[in-house]
Amino acid sequence: MRSLVAMDFTGSCGRVVSDPVEARAIELAEGHHLRRTHALKRLSELAAGASARDIEGAIHNTQPWYHGNLTRDEASQLLHKHNGRDGVFLVRESRSNPVAFVLSFIFRMKLYHAQIMPVKDTSQSPVTCYFSLDGGKTRFYDLIQLVEFYQLNAGVLPTRLIYFITHTAPSSSALRHVAQSF
Repeated sequence: MRSLVAMDFTGSCGRVVSDPVEARAIELAEGHHLRRTHALKRLSELAAGASARDIEGAIHNTQPWYHGNLTRDEASQLLHKHNGRDGVFLVRESRSNPVAFVLSFIFRMKLYHAQIMPVKDTSQSPVTCYFSLDGGKTRFYDLIQLVEFYQLNAGVLPTRLIYFITHTAPSSSALRHVAQSF
């Protein structure tokens, strides 16, 4: 059963917010103010010609699950080394779309590559840029928030993201359980 829940990522780890009044208050008090500052920075970078993958590069480049310029074949090889465990994943740049990222993961012994697209919301002033796996229905301010959400919820994916492959030297890769990432 898939469920969509409100999440609070303001603490040291995410938590489920079940009270709708509290969820709205957190959105207004914390998320909107903090994320708007980052969104303005991203928009100015986009206007200056930066691609979506360059935006806040220092943030996602430091994540152990982010593999940067890994090819599809290299990602497939890394993921298949872990015996098809459901929820094994990594994030990489898209080779076919210069503004996108790819979430590569395994579910029921099958490899999936889901494009993470930047989505501009022109209904807000100023225009805000988000990242999404589902065409903008579920939006995230950065890749870290997206990954944390799908670690806790399957959402549009067939499985939660449970284990990530750490970005290490080309000769080896380490598998880490999500609980170790928080």
